[in-house]
Amino acid sequence: MPPSDAPGDIRDLCSYCSKNVGRDNLRKCSRCKLTRYCSKDCQISAWRLHKSSCNATARMLANLASHPVQSSLNDDLTKWLNIWKPLLHKTAPIAFNLTNSPPDCLATQSIVMQIERRPNPPSRAQSFRMIEGGVISNADWLDHMHEEEYKPEHIEMFTNDNRGDDTIRIIVLCGREEDGLTRILYFSLRDKGDSYRRLPPHTAEELAEAWADNMMAAIEEGSTNPAGILSR
Repeated sequence: MPPSDAPGDIRDLCSYCSKNVGRDNLRKCSRCKLTRYCSKDCQISAWRLHKSSCNATARMLANLASHPVQSSLNDDLTKWLNIWKPLLHKTAPIAFNLTNSPPDCLATQSIVMQIERRPNPPSRAQSFRMIEGGVISNADWLDHMHEEEYKPEHIEMFTNDNRGDDTIRIIVLCGREEDGLTRILYFSLRDKGDSYRRLPPHTAEELAEAWADNMMAAIEEGSTNPAGILSR
């Protein structure tokens, strides 16, 4: 079974050092308004890795200011992602089958989640539903971006965004590239994923194969309890 000591709510954690200081003691990045740090020192230390996504988010927010429909979608998506980030942080590592994968797999692969807005949702946690998802190589994702004619600056940003072997990248697609939204989540693993790599090979493979289906079911039900995804 995967480790049970993953943080309960990453909104209470510093995005750099991962200390649990409570969200009231965290300061938001003044540009992207999304990433939070416990101190100025952590914010400065994180800037090298945070810079590209921060600038991209700032540009996105500026563009959305003149598109009220997309701006509203972005606000709803942010609220929805904030609900599901803790579960994703706990369960995303199992999707990579770390026990049976190369040590650099987190640097060469990403998770892609395709979602859509759910009509008349019974709760905020069910505002969107997951249609499909899984792990894809970064090379294949770049091919997809070229095929779908993503903007050159988006392709360049993805190409140059290398965060090393202990950071998970989740690409969340909501709608089409031209009129939808693409959000990228990053989760750093404090132990570089070693606790997940200690899973028995057969267990790790089974959990990885079931991850997308289990995640879709959890989102459909609005259940953020990780039990159904972290164990069999």
